[in-house]
Amino acid sequence: MGMHEIWIEGYRASGDSNTAQLLGRMEAETFADACDELCSPKDWQQRYGNYDRKNRTVWGCRLFNNEADARARFG
Repeated sequence: MGMHEIWIEGYRASGDSNTAQLLGRMEAETFADACDELCSPKDWQQRYGNYDRKNRTVWGCRLFNNEADARARFG
């Protein structure tokens, strides 16, 4: 088991934008497991919603295990 940081990439769409953000840190076997553990609980889904487990995205924004990759497209 290791500690994984979970970052969401920034976006620009329909006049709205945001920079990359650290969603959290989770201890798990793999990065995929860490994403599932952070983003799948019912309370998380109600607050942020739309986690795509297959593509590792939230509202279409990709999840990354490091800040540099998350900031590559839209800061």
